Amino acid sequence: MRSPAVQHPDPNPYELRRFAENHSSELFPPYDLPGSRLFEEFCGDTIKRWQLGDRIIKAKVTRIQPKSGRFRLWFEDGKSAIARRVIVAAGSGKPHLPAWENQIQTQHPAEIIRHSHQIDLRNLQLQGEQILIVGGGLTSGHLAVGAIARGAKVLLMTRRYFK
Repeated sequence: MRSPAVQHPDPNPYELRRFAENHSSELFPPYDLPGSRLFEEFCGDTIKRWQLGDRIIKAKVTRIQPKSGRFRLWFEDGKSAIARRVIVAAGSGKPHLPAWENQIQTQHPAEIIRHSHQIDLRNLQLQGEQILIVGGGLTSGHLAVGAIARGAKVLLMTRRYFK
């Protein structure tokens, strides 16, 4: 999730530049792309400042199970989480949903499992919603911030540490 200095998980687009005031040599032209170490430290600081530590889970989803208008997501370690909506933010290019999406046996409204390319937050009422975003890239970060700004409780899940 390392992009130009104004694209990051903090709601203030200039927060990374402020954070990097004493490390300006770690912002690279032409778009002030932060170095990996700087961005990792900034993300850690953002997670701490916004108290998001319990919202980031490093896990692999192995199964999804519809459950009373929600979904139970099963992880490789046997643990699980419940979400009302599931958003897959797994890279750019052609939208691709994981194989477990086709294994859901119960009918569900199409809009509650979407690829990130199919989401337009401007038209969604999310107050009080619980949303799981699967992915650790820039798109998932932007969707998480946008959904939180619209009143949703967001769980961001990635299979590796943020960079």
